Amino acid sequence: MTAVPRLPDQLAFPMPGTTAFDEAIALARKGVLRFGPQKGGGWLDRDLNETPHGLVGGKTGQGKSVALSIVLFYAMLLPDVYEVIVCDPKRTDFTWTPEFPSVVHFAATDTEIVDAVARAKRRMDAGQTLLNKLQVRKLSWLREKYAADPELEKAHGPVPRRLILFFDELADFLAKGANSDVEELKDEARANLESIARLGRAIEVNIVAAAQKPDAKIISTQLRSQLGFRLGVGPLDQYESQQILNSDHGTRFPEEGTPKGRSWAYDPKNGYRQVQVMFLPDDSMVCPWDASIMLTGSKELARDRLIELGFAQTSITNSDGGIEPRWIRVENDDAWPSIDVPTNAEHDSESSDTKPELDFGAGLGDQELNDSDDVDPWNQ
Repeated sequence: MTAVPRLPDQLAFPMPGTTAFDEAIALARKGVLRFGPQKGGGWLDRDLNETPHGLVGGKTGQGKSVALSIVLFYAMLLPDVYEVIVCDPKRTDFTWTPEFPSVVHFAATDTEIVDAVARAKRRMDAGQTLLNKLQVRKLSWLREKYAADPELEKAHGPVPRRLILFFDELADFLAKGANSDVEELKDEARANLESIARLGRAIEVNIVAAAQKPDAKIISTQLRSQLGFRLGVGPLDQYESQQILNSDHGTRFPEEGTPKGRSWAYDPKNGYRQVQVMFLPDDSMVCPWDASIMLTGSKELARDRLIELGFAQTSITNSDGGIEPRWIRVENDDAWPSIDVPTNAEHDSESSDTKPELDFGAGLGDQELNDSDDVDPWNQ
C-alpha cells in the first residue's frame, strides 16, 4: 500500500526562474489559480472557467489574507490578462492595491462599493453585447474567432480582459444598516451581485469574496449558491464551517498546532480537499520558519514585472495630501494604450480610486498546459 504524501507544514510561493513559478503563471494566464499542494498529491488549482465564483473564509491570523493576496498577485503580474475591482469595506489589508495597473477601481465606503459593483455589472453587460453581436457564447471562443480573423478586432475592438470583482468582508457590506437611503442603494448592489454570479462565467467576470462569518441571513441564498468554490482557512467552529464549507470539515483541524495556511477547499467537480496554501507576503521579509531565507514580497515581484513590460512608476497626491505610487505605460504599442494618471482626489486610495476604463487586449486563450513542454509564462 502506498502512503498518502504528507502535506508540508509551510511552503513559500515559488520565486521567478523556477519551474514551479513558470507553471503557476502559465496556469494563471488561462484562468487557473494555483494555491498550494493538496493532500494525496497534486495541487489545488482553482479553475475560474469551471467554477467562476468563490468564497474564502477563516479566523483572523490563520492565512485568509495570504490566500486572497495570491489571487491579487496573479492579476498584478498579468495586467494583459486580468483587471480587478477591489472592494475593501474595512480598509485594512488591501488599501495598497490601487498602485497596480490591473486594479481599475478601488472602493471602501458603502456608496463607493455600490458604484463598484455597478461597474462590474456594466462591464458584464457590455461583454454579453459583444458576444451577441459576434454570435459566440464565451470570451474564450471569441479569442479563437479573432485569431482566425484579425479584422474582427479592428472592427469591434479587443476582447475584454478577465475581470475579478474582489470583495473583502462581503458580509460586512451586505449587513443591513440604519440608513434607509444607503440600504436602497445596497439593494441595487445585492441584485447586481446576484446577476454577476448567475451570468458572469461566459463573460469572464468572476467574484472572489471573503468573509470571516458569511451568515446565511446576510448573504442571500441566490448569491451563496453561486459561490461554488469554497476555501476554509485554519480551524473553524461548527457554525463557521457550515457557513463557509457547507460541511463540518473545518472543525477537523485542532485549535492548537495547526499550521498557518492549512485549509479545506471545495468545488463541485473535485469535492473536499485538504491543502496547504503557499505563503506569499505582500512585502519582502525574512522567512518565518527559516531565518536564513529572504522572501520577496508580491508587490516587489509585480513591480519588477511592470518594469519589464515597459511601465514606469509615478506618484499622485490623494485627497489627504499624501503621496501614493502609481504605474504608467511608457511605450504605446499594440493593444496596450498609455495611461495618463491624474493627480487629484479622485484617486485617493482611502476613498474611490478609479483608473480610466480602457479595453485592453486579452492574453492566451484556452490552450492546454503540457507538463512535458518548456513553459514560457510570459508568452503572449
